[in-house]
Amino acid sequence: MFTLRFSRQAHKFREKEPPDVRTRIRTALLELAKDSVAKRQVKRLAGTDALLRLRVGDFR
Repeated sequence: MFTLRFSRQAHKFREKEPPDVRTRIRTALLELAKDSVAKRQVKRLAGTDALLRLRVGDFR
């Protein structure tokens, strides 16, 4: 299980997106929080072990 934290910039970006995009991103993030990394298409960010990236459509 993961803990998700978002920057202020991420919150502002989310507010500007259409509702269908927000829903897809939210669903993918909730699945990631519950699911193991091995089952998802996630990659660790370079230079850190604590941060991951997840691609949802055109968004990362």
